[in-house]
Amino acid sequence: QPPWLAPDDPGSDAAVRVRWPLFDRRQTERYLLKRVFEFGWTTERFGKFDRTWDFDRIGRFAKKESIGRKYQWIAYHEVLALISDHFQYREYPADVERSHRYVGPWQNALRDIDPTLTATPPGGRRWNYRIDKADLWWVPAYDGWDDMDRLEDWVWRDDDLQGIETRLIVRNPRDGTRWINGSTDLRWVPKPPIGRHFGEFQHGEVLCWVTAFLTSGEDARIFVDWYNTQPFAYAKIMPPAEMYGAFVGEHGWAPAAGYLRAPLDFRRPADNAPVDFETVAAQYSYCAGSRDQSVSEDSSLYLPIQQILQLGRLQWQGRAADFVQPNGDLAAFDPSAHEKGPSALLVREDFLRELTLEHNLGVVWTVSCFKSLGLHSWGQTALDHRISGAFLLSESGPAGFLRPRLRHWIHKRLGS
Repeated sequence: QPPWLAPDDPGSDAAVRVRWPLFDRRQTERYLLKRVFEFGWTTERFGKFDRTWDFDRIGRFAKKESIGRKYQWIAYHEVLALISDHFQYREYPADVERSHRYVGPWQNALRDIDPTLTATPPGGRRWNYRIDKADLWWVPAYDGWDDMDRLEDWVWRDDDLQGIETRLIVRNPRDGTRWINGSTDLRWVPKPPIGRHFGEFQHGEVLCWVTAFLTSGEDARIFVDWYNTQPFAYAKIMPPAEMYGAFVGEHGWAPAAGYLRAPLDFRRPADNAPVDFETVAAQYSYCAGSRDQSVSEDSSLYLPIQQILQLGRLQWQGRAADFVQPNGDLAAFDPSAHEKGPSALLVREDFLRELTLEHNLGVVWTVSCFKSLGLHSWGQTALDHRISGAFLLSESGPAGFLRPRLRHWIHKRLGS
């Protein structure tokens, strides 16, 4: 059939009534039912199991699935393949300017698991700042809980957060190599008193976001000066690009990654930003659920953006988020894939310095910290203390400063 064309005048009444053709869903349902029986499903074989399979855990995250449903999944993917072979493809959303050509199943998020990443995080669960060790070689420890007897005084302090720039570049104690922190989210809370939980007492909490960006070499100083004059950035000025649909092992080279990737060119997300910049890290998330039982917890990993992979000619190591240089040396990785701790992108300092020098690039960081009191009842005055700043990678290390900003508000009782 000839390609379907939209009306010339999209604002006319006739155009409102015209819709692109859709495949008849009833045919799909009939095909699925026919194939389930052809696969061998019968009441005698699977009826009892399929009636009782979910009794041990009701809900969409059950570890088991009925045989009939498994057969339906197989048939469903069969019919999708048949439709893509014989019908014209129109990408959703339809108003997005696309070629409307079927390229692969990643266009519709039809791939269920990532076969390149099947290992669970160390310890089998996510990092817990309340009970886990808080001092790791790539994570700064917070030890300012001594003043918690006077909570208001503790919130107004900022000296306990000064010096965090010394942890923007960290040293691996195992081999002495130095690593640039590309992105990490930190949270510190004190341990509760014995026999009490966090909802039973007032306590402090510290949040801190570290994000590294690439700029052109001459724009790094302009970025730092501009950012340090802006209001406190409670949300990240630009979060790492998120990977949807592509596998970890496809990052940087596969058609799926090229189709779904963020642009290689610098972006300028803030309207008043004087320069273009791009995050150093991309974030890959994987979720445990009924369709993917290869991982047991929701978690995420940070990977270097494709610009760094291509300029540095990095290759995936074949495990987790490890990327190596042509000589085999590790250039970037997420340490949380190998030992229990918060997710972070670490890029080898000497590699990144050589890369930025060769291509006239600059590296800058934004740091945003948020100190607050966790209050468990209404009608109390809550205080928070916000500190933010920007740093650039100079020959001697991070150069910049943190600027405090205080804020205060009141929670009112309901009905008052």
